[in-house]
Amino acid sequence: MERFPFDHRKMMQQGNGKVCTVHGAIELYQGFPQKGFISLDIRGPAGAHRGTAIIDKATARRVAVTLLRWAMT
Repeated sequence: MERFPFDHRKMMQQGNGKVCTVHGAIELYQGFPQKGFISLDIRGPAGAHRGTAIIDKATARRVAVTLLRWAMT
C-alpha cells in the first residue's frame, strides 16, 4: 500500500455560511486480486472512509497525466 496524505485548507462558502476543511489520505492498494488493477481508497479525518475506486493501469496513467498537468499550472 502507498499512502498520500493531503491537507487542503481552503475557505469555501457553503449555502449555510460554514467553512469546509478537507484533509485525509489517498491509499493505493496494488495487490488487487485481478492483475493490472489497483484499488484506491480515500480516507478522511481519523481514517473515516470516504470512497473506493478500482481502476486499471490505463485509467491510472490518464489520471496521472491529468494530475501532473494540473499541478504544473
